Amino acid sequence: MSYVLIENGQITDGPRNLPKNWKNISRFDLMAPADLLTFKWYPVEYVEKSYDSSTHNHAGYDLDIQSTKVVLTSKHNAFSRYQLEVKVVNDYQSGWFKLDKEMNRDEEDHVTWYHAGKPNTSPRGTRRSQAEIYNERITKRENPPAEPVLPLPGESDYVEPVE
Repeated sequence: MSYVLIENGQITDGPRNLPKNWKNISRFDLMAPADLLTFKWYPVEYVEKSYDSSTHNHAGYDLDIQSTKVVLTSKHNAFSRYQLEVKVVNDYQSGWFKLDKEMNRDEEDHVTWYHAGKPNTSPRGTRRSQAEIYNERITKRENPPAEPVLPLPGESDYVEPVE
């Protein structure tokens, strides 16, 4: 369990495990929870709110100091328009990387491979045939995402150009 040291209403140490020795007290980590409160060491309770990682990111914790514990509640920020557009492009490009790793590399020309009708002998244990992977690549190639538009003045990601 994690603990924090509270002094003047602020966290001054932690969250972390209790120290074995603290100030002039030996085996501080074995002390009873009620005694720890007299020394201003409070147990930490984490409250993780659910969020959609495709549209939001983790942005730290809100602090709530209570009489017997400290509650840290997760905060999340929504992605900006530009961050969402970049994420779509990155997901698209990482999909290419995954398809490339899945393809056998006996021949670099996948079109020749497909039309040669070679069997799937991938050592990676993939269950999809080379034809299926090839067809997925063609479909992806025909439907690329739009390039992200740089943030405009007034948007949260906008950075003033330096001249």
